[in-house]
Amino acid sequence: MTVCGYDVWMDIVDLEADLPSGDTLRERILALALLEDANKGERFERWLVETLVQIPSTEIARAWRWQECPTPLRRRAFRGPLADLPDTGVDILAERHDGGLIAIQAKCLHPDRSLVLDDLKQFWLKTKGNSRLAAHWVVTTGEWGKTVAAHARDANGALINAQAEWGDLPAADLGRAKPLQLDDNQGCTTYLFGGINLRPRQMGRRIWQHALQGTGTPTS
Repeated sequence: MTVCGYDVWMDIVDLEADLPSGDTLRERILALALLEDANKGERFERWLVETLVQIPSTEIARAWRWQECPTPLRRRAFRGPLADLPDTGVDILAERHDGGLIAIQAKCLHPDRSLVLDDLKQFWLKTKGNSRLAAHWVVTTGEWGKTVAAHARDANGALINAQAEWGDLPAADLGRAKPLQLDDNQGCTTYLFGGINLRPRQMGRRIWQHALQGTGTPTS
């Protein structure tokens, strides 16, 4: 399809489909955890990217899935060729308001399932002792045992149960993509939503760069 004169591919990811509209986030998190869908992990990641920046207590200003994160930011977080790998065990890279970087692994598990060390091995290996990171989190919809908790302490990482941490927050304004207004300086404005992933074919470099970096003018 063509957007503002540029040929693009567009994949629609409906973050809210199949999710109940309860008063708090608890119902949505549980619905994601109970999905029997091959893409549930990606849906959880995208939902976190949209939601974490809207929760003041996280202090997160911007967040990206690793595959969509701007290269300069990935190279700020990791040294050498690791920054250019498609799979590092990091699912989300977030930037706090103070500029600190947080590496996040997202594990969308059935609520009755517990994390095991094999789930986290690569993530801890890549993030432990990395002074470029302000923090590293594992965010999950499941539980964990003493062994996993001990390894998290050893790695100086945080284990976060999404329901316990954020389940009581009001859902009215959280977890829904906010439109991003981008002007191509040619009199054409594109509105991008977090649930829409644009892949450039002949798309203007500046617009695509802004889309990935999350810059532009947020609109309500």
